[in-house]
Amino acid sequence: MEGVGRMQVKISQIYKDAWTVYTKNFGRVMVGLWLIVTYVLLLVLVRQPWLWYLGTFLVFTVLFSGVQWFYLDLHDNKEKNWKLFDSWKHYLKMTGSQFYMAIFTALWSLLLVVPGIVKGLAYSQATYLLKEYPEIGVFEAITLSRKMMKGKMGKFFVVSAIPVLITAAILVANVVYLMDGGSPTVSLVISLVTLVVLVPYSWLLNSVFYRHAIENSNLSWFF
Repeated sequence: MEGVGRMQVKISQIYKDAWTVYTKNFGRVMVGLWLIVTYVLLLVLVRQPWLWYLGTFLVFTVLFSGVQWFYLDLHDNKEKNWKLFDSWKHYLKMTGSQFYMAIFTALWSLLLVVPGIVKGLAYSQATYLLKEYPEIGVFEAITLSRKMMKGKMGKFFVVSAIPVLITAAILVANVVYLMDGGSPTVSLVISLVTLVVLVPYSWLLNSVFYRHAIENSNLSWFF
């Protein structure tokens, strides 16, 4: 099918590009991280479960998409672009895309876990596509993401999963260390380093992957 193809770039290059963006734009990357952490902490302080669900769907998904778009701009060397809240201009599309992607993924997961994961990977680029092609609709973005990701899902799984697994392993090891009588100060330092380095770096990896993926896709068949 036209527009579908395997990515020529190596996974190691994606990691390298993301690290370059991270080190070059450390301050701006921290602004995005601060925005997300602050919102999550506010939800925690409220201590209302229903606000967690409502806030996640109506606010967090759009807020997080804005940070991802911002990180994509950093990769594209648009350092002066501080449009962290651009996603709010497309609020209905953003919430709609997240809603339908969640529904479609859940329906596939009813069959088996693996098909749900595969579909989640297939739909993963929809929010980025809505940034670069604001004229398309929610279902068009989901369809385009699904077609664009053919032959690329394996690489995306590796790119997105490894930082998450490393972060989880560090946090679990940190908890065990603390429970075994380890120093609270050392434990705090480990947690902060993990938060400051691995969390935003994993978000950057997703944005860098999208740029490489779309550069290896001919979208003329769609537009």
